[in-house]
Amino acid sequence: MIQRAIRLAGAAVLAATLSVQAQNVAPAGPPAGQGAALLEATYPARLADLIRNAGYEAVLDKTDSGNPVIDSAAEGANFAIYFVECENGADCWAVHFVSAFTLNEPVGLEVLNDWNRDRTIGQASLLEDDAAQIAHYMTLRHGVSEGNFLYMFDQWRIALRDFMVHIGFRR
Repeated sequence: MIQRAIRLAGAAVLAATLSVQAQNVAPAGPPAGQGAALLEATYPARLADLIRNAGYEAVLDKTDSGNPVIDSAAEGANFAIYFVECENGADCWAVHFVSAFTLNEPVGLEVLNDWNRDRTIGQASLLEDDAAQIAHYMTLRHGVSEGNFLYMFDQWRIALRDFMVHIGFRR
């Protein structure tokens, strides 16, 4: 249920960047000798494997529009990593980390604005259903090192933990 809510929330935010449905599953990685040292969003299975090898859940799936998505969890919260700027569900250039939280009382805009003013990792927003969302965009165009991606993943994990505290979310 939470994963579905995250996907719906992410879909609303990403509607402008999601492409038409995919015809095929993206390949697991680049051919040998063609940028194998760098990670790209073109190879979602490689990113999912890296996340799993770091000790986190990473379930590779597709959105309703056919783009890859990795469902994961950290700090007691579910989140999704959407692959964006894709062509026909493949050849993606970026990822968008997204998680949303529904509280008994809606989070005020002032609380979210305070977060956005003080943070560079994880943009906060209020969704139509009053869920508080945190999202972070990361370009992988031209590739990044595994170390750079894992560093960003860890920064996302920390931002996710801090965001839950900031909005008063209790697990």
